[in-house]
Amino acid sequence: VLSPMSTFYHFQDVNQDTITLITHLVVREDQHTLYGFHNQQERSLFRTLIKVNGVGPKLALTILSGMNANEFAQCINQNQSK
Repeated sequence: VLSPMSTFYHFQDVNQDTITLITHLVVREDQHTLYGFHNQQERSLFRTLIKVNGVGPKLALTILSGMNANEFAQCINQNQSK
């Protein structure tokens, strides 16, 4: 399971035997890749980002690793780049 760093940070201090990830499966001819997120909002943004021309799953994970979904939405609304 590949995840943005924000997901790892979210579960870093969790002392549980079980955690839940919201997943997205990317199926390609040569591989199946599972991506995991700590909430629906992150997965939704991931799905939106990979629909953008030139943005693949790896770049989408990089974007989500640098800021959370709320920060990203705020940057878009304010026409800012970070």
